[in-house]
Amino acid sequence: MGVLFIIAKKVYFYSFKLTVVDPMFSIGQVIMGIIVILIIYRIAKDYNSKRSNPTIAAAATVITKRQELSSSGLNNSNYTWYYVTFEFDTRDRIELSVSGREYGLMAEHDKGMLTFQGNKFIGFDRTRA
Repeated sequence: MGVLFIIAKKVYFYSFKLTVVDPMFSIGQVIMGIIVILIIYRIAKDYNSKRSNPTIAAAATVITKRQELSSSGLNNSNYTWYYVTFEFDTRDRIELSVSGREYGLMAEHDKGMLTFQGNKFIGFDRTRA
């Protein structure tokens, strides 16, 4: 594409280089941007809803303990998640993720005071029998 100028019986031709952007590249960038924004929004929403839950302390009994193992193929790392199921006096149950240290200190049928906020484990104080 160019522009043709005729000045004083001389012809000048100026060429302009246009950069053409691949429309699929632009659409892909927009879609990826929207996905990133939605992920950030969801994380912020979950974080705020978990913080707004009240902290509850109630008498509970350790019913079961379990581990979930996974590994990463990228750097041969192994990960272990620890879960404990508690039962309240009302027969309601809740399973919470706990640290390896807390997991090791608990035994099935331990009774005590469970403190949690939403699905976040805060602590378990065993009562002496």
